[in-house]
Amino acid sequence: MDAKKLEKLSKFAAPKKLGAYLARKKMAMASHAPHGGGKTGVETIRQQIHDGHKIVIRTTYQIEVD
Repeated sequence: MDAKKLEKLSKFAAPKKLGAYLARKKMAMASHAPHGGGKTGVETIRQQIHDGHKIVIRTTYQIEVD
């Protein structure tokens, strides 16, 4: 990454700038995997397109109740 891009990234990653941006950004709701079939876990899937690349974040929760 060249110095100019790094400087720009550093400027916009500052907590106040980033916080203001995220407050304005409409976040997509997470989707959940269907329940049933003997599974005890829940999977959350979040997707975003960035610079032409598809980013998928999968988080799995396993819930146990005594």
